[in-house]
Amino acid sequence: MFFKHFSMDSILNALSDLFLLRCVGVTFDYRGINWYVSPFFYGSLLYCFLFSAMKRRGAILSTGILTGLSFTFLINYGRGTFLRETACYIISLGLLRATGGLGTGILLCIFLEHFRKLQHLLFPNMKIRGLIFSAVEIVTFLLLLKIFLFGGPCPNKFSIVLLFSLLFACFVLRFGILSRLCDQKIFYALGRYSYSIYVMQQISFVILGATLWRIFVVRYPICCLAISLFFCTFVGIAVYYLIERPCFVWFLRRTESLKER
Repeated sequence: MFFKHFSMDSILNALSDLFLLRCVGVTFDYRGINWYVSPFFYGSLLYCFLFSAMKRRGAILSTGILTGLSFTFLINYGRGTFLRETACYIISLGLLRATGGLGTGILLCIFLEHFRKLQHLLFPNMKIRGLIFSAVEIVTFLLLLKIFLFGGPCPNKFSIVLLFSLLFACFVLRFGILSRLCDQKIFYALGRYSYSIYVMQQISFVILGATLWRIFVVRYPICCLAISLFFCTFVGIAVYYLIERPCFVWFLRRTESLKER
């Protein structure tokens, strides 16, 4: 019963994930929770090539152009929604999302690098600085919350990119009240395990669908939901310590050994 979920389509999808072919224009399949891995990989290679082959100013300018063009095509083609399928039989919207997102992150990093050097000149009073950043964090957070949850006014999807970038920059600087509240150990732990939990949720659901859900989901839905959340979390944490963390440690040691050579 468990193996019936592994059809030919699921095997092909797994192979496309393994060889980094999903959502990059090679295959037309864009479903699955790991759709972003391949676009993220090739988008990272693109920006690594730009900053290694060009001078810093040229690379920054190229990054800004690629980011703007990516979001422009995404927003106009999707009529305001961020899609990820293959458009016009050749343009991967998933790859454009990775290019736009990574480019935004690079530009934010460069901006914050310069902002940290000038923050004492721009905000000599720490209390005023805290009040300003707290207000910016609260306003941007409420606007994004209203847009995503309640369908608030959003004249253009570019505003979502700008609002999220502004909120993200404030959280990195940690001057406002929201960023300070989130700068706690419990959120570090959640962030540490979140990727493994996210990746393993589909496998967890398959296991639960063949076992627990067939017995308790109708009679005890609340109990079943609680046990399912606990099981998904347990599987994600186990995968983190068994696979993700050892691989990360090995990668760091391998990188350090290559640098010593």
